[in-house]
Amino acid sequence: MGAELEFYVIAAETWPFLVKLLTKAIQLEVFASKKRPPKLAFAKTLRIVVQRAEDGKSLHLLSVAKLLFNHIWEILKDVPSFQSEYGIILRHLLAVKHLHFHLRKRVYSSLVLLYMGKVEISLSEQRSYGQANPKEEVFRCILTLHSLLDSPPGDFSDDLREGITKGFIEIFSNLR
Repeated sequence: MGAELEFYVIAAETWPFLVKLLTKAIQLEVFASKKRPPKLAFAKTLRIVVQRAEDGKSLHLLSVAKLLFNHIWEILKDVPSFQSEYGIILRHLLAVKHLHFHLRKRVYSSLVLLYMGKVEISLSEQRSYGQANPKEEVFRCILTLHSLLDSPPGDFSDDLREGITKGFIEIFSNLR
């Protein structure tokens, strides 16, 4: 029975290897799928691997945290169909203690401004055209923005502070 159980336990050094392989596979899939949307199964698989690796008990992905955050930014800015799965991955990583310190400030700023823009656009579309974006999508964007603002890798730069202020002004001007 002991041998059967060992089969299901993945060694700690395997998690970073799996994440590196998956991020490379996703990059290749995105690059290869210019005329069709990339297969969502890749994003779902990465989400499951990240959630299993970082179960709150250990920091298995610490060695690839910077790579993961950079990968998330690169995919989110170019592949809207992966937004939901990658938002879940980002929120999960930000919730793991100490991982957000491996998020580069440039990537952090870009992610904050990206999500600020998504929330602004979603709320202004809802106000102008009725129910253009589902409430669930807007909620997820707000949740991810909250996670980002709650876990900065350091102090906010002046540019980021200005972008956040302008973003909140836009967001609140669209609320009734």
